Amino acid sequence: MGILAAAPGPGPAETGKAAAGPYTGHPDFRGCQNFLFQGAAVLCAFGSSALGSQLDYTVFRPHLATAAAKFTGKRGALLKKGLFLFSLLLLLCGFTPGMGREAPVSFPNAYPLQNRYIEETADRVLREIISPGMKESEQVQAAYRWLIENTFFMDPVGLDIWRYRGSPAERPGYVENRALSPLLFGSGSCEDFASALTVLLWRMGIEAQYVAGLTISVNGDFVDHAWTAAKVEGDWYHLDSQLEQNVLRAGKLTYRYFLKNDRYFLADHRWGENLCAYYGNPDNEAQKEILSRWTPPPCASSFPTPAAETVRLRERPDRAVLERQLAGERLAYTQSHGPLPALELDLDPPPVYLDNPNWPSPACAGE
Repeated sequence: MGILAAAPGPGPAETGKAAAGPYTGHPDFRGCQNFLFQGAAVLCAFGSSALGSQLDYTVFRPHLATAAAKFTGKRGALLKKGLFLFSLLLLLCGFTPGMGREAPVSFPNAYPLQNRYIEETADRVLREIISPGMKESEQVQAAYRWLIENTFFMDPVGLDIWRYRGSPAERPGYVENRALSPLLFGSGSCEDFASALTVLLWRMGIEAQYVAGLTISVNGDFVDHAWTAAKVEGDWYHLDSQLEQNVLRAGKLTYRYFLKNDRYFLADHRWGENLCAYYGNPDNEAQKEILSRWTPPPCASSFPTPAAETVRLRERPDRAVLERQLAGERLAYTQSHGPLPALELDLDPPPVYLDNPNWPSPACAGE
């Protein structure tokens, strides 16, 4: 965390008082003069050892440089000398450019994605929420919390935006593509919540899987649903960020569906073999796909539940506004680059109604 200079105060005309001291006729000059004195006082008072982990030398330099550029003659020369002397003082105290900035967290084992734009989008989120020294479970918790705070249950938007902002040739798979709307626009259904969390975990280098199944709706019947399973600190667990958000009350996050075992989730979820058993184990392609692609390994134990906390949800996005903005972006792109070829996006969720593989499905649990 850098130490920031206060903005220059009001000039004499604004306060009605005459300022004392040399070269006080311009507020920018007086602000920089005060800044120089305050910065030197801070260094003398606390010393380099106390501020070494917090002070960023590059925070100070631009303030003086900007003001110095506005003056010529004696005033400009004085400020430039002050800039030089202050920089020298900082360097003598052991401060260097970039000091105090935490190095961004790197994930050397990150799973590569098919689409670089989606990869970069996920990485930007991780740079915001992951700090050095976090344990793997804390990193997963941060991603889970971020998704709940920043995504609303609503129809996804912008699922084709990678064609306009990234490389049109890098066609993403289903999970990557469905992750876009929560990561960029804060909107999505259960499939999008699950996809976004899965992609964030992949980019951390954590083994994770999108799970397709059923959950109990508010009416007491099973409806199609999706969530995430992940291997965290050596064991597999279930995580359901969308259903967690659905049970928030007064912004209190209780981690009811965070890193839980199979037995816990079976109370209100069906997936894999128990999903097939729910439908009487039909011998069809839908069942084969569920078992081969969308079923996680056994989750034998639950992780200790984190302490409940209050979260602040972002402002709910206006879907109509987003759609208009995206339409304008698409139009600008096609005017500059020409129309993109027709392409069928991979957006259809896995078939979880095994007695009727030729769905579309009814609504997700959050509706």
